[in-house]
Amino acid sequence: MFPEPRHRFWGYDVGPIAELADKVKAAFAELEGSATSSMMDFDDRDLVDLAETAGFRQVHLTCHTDVEPGSITRAVSVEVLLDSAPNPLAPTVRESIADALSSPERERFLAHLAREVLHGEPVRRSAVAYLTAVKGH
Repeated sequence: MFPEPRHRFWGYDVGPIAELADKVKAAFAELEGSATSSMMDFDDRDLVDLAETAGFRQVHLTCHTDVEPGSITRAVSVEVLLDSAPNPLAPTVRESIADALSSPERERFLAHLAREVLHGEPVRRSAVAYLTAVKGH
C-alpha cells in the first residue's frame, strides 16, 4: 500500500515535518534503485500472467488490502525501526535518513519520529496477494 500518504512515514504521523519526510522518502527511492524492482515492480495481473506463462492451467488470485490502526514496529523501539528495511535488498530507514538530511534536520526528524513511535497512533497499511494454481488437467 505504498506510497503512503504524505503525512505518514512507516505508518507514523509526520505531518509537522512532512518536508523532511519527503526528503527521506526521495533518498530511499534513490538508494533503493533498480536492485529491488524485481521484488516490488509488479501487480496482481503480472502474477497471473507469470503463472499462466509457467504452464498452470487453473489460476486463482485473491487480493487482500488492509488499512487499520497499528504498526508492525509498534511494540519495539525507534532504534529497531531505524534499522528496518522493507526487504533484504532495500536500504534501512537509518541509511535513508543519513543520506537525505543534514545533521540538524536529522535531529529534528528523529526527535519527532521517536515521539511518534512512543506515543503516536500509527496506521498499518498492507496488501497481500494469494495465488493458487494447478498445472494438471
